Amino acid sequence: MKKSFIVTILLCVLLCGCGMKLGEEVTTEVNKVDVVIEVDATSVTKTGCVYTMTNNTEGDFAYDGSYGIHMEKDGKWYRVDPKSASATTADLLWLPSGVSEEAALDWSASYGELKKGHYRLVKNFADFTDGYDIVGEFTIE
Repeated sequence: MKKSFIVTILLCVLLCGCGMKLGEEVTTEVNKVDVVIEVDATSVTKTGCVYTMTNNTEGDFAYDGSYGIHMEKDGKWYRVDPKSASATTADLLWLPSGVSEEAALDWSASYGELKKGHYRLVKNFADFTDGYDIVGEFTIE
């Protein structure tokens, strides 16, 4: 009984990692339209980054303040589960055709400090017909 309890605790620690919980594998297709997110590699910290969104299409796209973070592990992407819920603005923002906008993101309230690894920032953009997950990859050293 005591051995199985210890083994269970060890497995939980190994599977959960150090403070960051990986969720389900992400298999949805991303970057299906020519809207680009570029994360400024020099700005990346364990708690945030600066990124640029560029709309290279002929149409306008809407987005809001919400975002997600995925982590790459063994060649697959997994959703990083937030440590706590956080509120984002419900404002609908527009990224017109041919426009680039820079934004700063602090995820410490939702995700805490991310550990070393390869990640991607995920934002949803929508035109008048569909929604699209657009990602920008970054690495935490």
